[in-house]
Formats: sequence, structure tokens, C-alpha cells
Amino acid sequence: MEPEIPPSAASHKLSYIFYNDRGLRAGWRLLIYFGMIFVLVLGAQLLVKRLSSGHAKGAPTSDFARSVFMAIGELVLFLVLLFLAWVMSKIERRSVGVYGLPLQKSALSGFIRGYFLWGFLPLALLLSILRGFHVFYFGDLSPLRSQILGWGVLWFLFFLLVGFFEEYSLRGYLLYTLADGIGFWPAAIIQAVLFARGHMGNGGETRVGIIATGIFALFAAVTLWRTGNVWLAVGAHAGLDWGE
Repeated sequence: MEPEIPPSAASHKLSYIFYNDRGLRAGWRLLIYFGMIFVLVLGAQLLVKRLSSGHAKGAPTSDFARSVFMAIGELVLFLVLLFLAWVMSKIERRSVGVYGLPLQKSALSGFIRGYFLWGFLPLALLLSILRGFHVFYFGDLSPLRSQILGWGVLWFLFFLLVGFFEEYSLRGYLLYTLADGIGFWPAAIIQAVLFARGHMGNGGETRVGIIATGIFALFAAVTLWRTGNVWLAVGAHAGLDWGE
């Protein structure tokens, strides 16, 4: 006969599978997190299907209206991720700010430094140098003069939301929890590969562009490692995209 396992030993073994000295293991936390995302995506698909079958009105046809709805979509996606991170913070008994976006005094300064010093200004300088060498020309802007301000403000808001959503999607809860399981730098490399892979479907994307995207993801991870948050990375992301 096999020796009977004491209840305390069985309980300890079960606890080891699910918990470590930092609480619920990272793998189980990610499983819960992605499970919630799966349920929300499934629900959104069913809702869209129901609206489509009900002969709902189509998306707006003007470029400006489509851009506004794209911005609203980015905002919704970011708020969903923020809500899921908040849910996980309650499960893990942590502050939601530890996942990359703490509300602190240095947040605004970090964002501004990222936006101008690491995002917009380097690109503006590069384009100015290229223009000086007559590599490219902006073209005749006079027909667009009355529209430039409106489009500039719209794309500023849109790429601001893109910066928040894309940075928080990979370098928010995901990177924090993955790093807790396998270490920060392996997790940073994985998220950089995922970030680059996610941009491969963009129209007109090149191999150099994909490599640059992966390098930016590593840069963003370095800023997170140095500052403890993604505020600077969000600013750099938004500033670079708007500059482009």
C-alpha cells in the first residue's frame, strides 16, 4: 500500500502550484488577465454582429469623422485595459499605479520630456536636415492651409491616445507581470518582439521600420526600468507618431 499523504503536505503542494512569496504566481495572473480580455472581445464581437443584423447605420464616410471614431476607439481600448489592470490590482492587493501609470508629480514632466526630447524634436531635426539636403519636399501646402490646424489638433489627440493604449497594452500590466515570472529583461525582449510583430500588418511597413519598432519597444522598456513608469515612453510614442 502507498503511504497516505498527510493533509498538510497535500495542502502545501497545492499552495506551491498557485502561490509564491509574492502571492499568486505570474502565470495564473496572466491567465486571469487574458481570460477577461477574451470574454470582452467575444462580447464585443457578439454585439457588433447583433448591431449589424439589426441594420445599424454604417461608419461615417468623411475622413474627419472616421478619424474621430478611430480616436474614440483608441480611448475605449485604453480605458478597458486600465479597468482590467484595476481589477487585477484588487485581486493582487496592489495599487494600480504599479503597473506603469502612477499618478505622481513627476508624471507630467516625464511625459513632456518624452514627447519633445525623445519623440517630436529628434524627428523634426532629422526632417530638417533631410530637407536641407533636398532629399524631400513637403509640396504645396496652400490648398490645405485652412485645414492644417484642425487636422493637427485631431491627430495630436489621436496619437496621444495611441501612445497611452499601445504603451499600456504591452508595457503596462503585461510587462509587469511577465517580468515577475521570468525576469525584467527576458520579458522586455518578448514584449519588443510582440510590439514589432503587431506592426507588421501596417500598410507600407518595411523591414527597417519593423526593426525600428522593436528598438523603440526596447527603449520604452529601458525608460520603464529607469523611471519605474511608462509616462516618458507614452510621451515619446505620441510625439514620434504625431511628428510623423
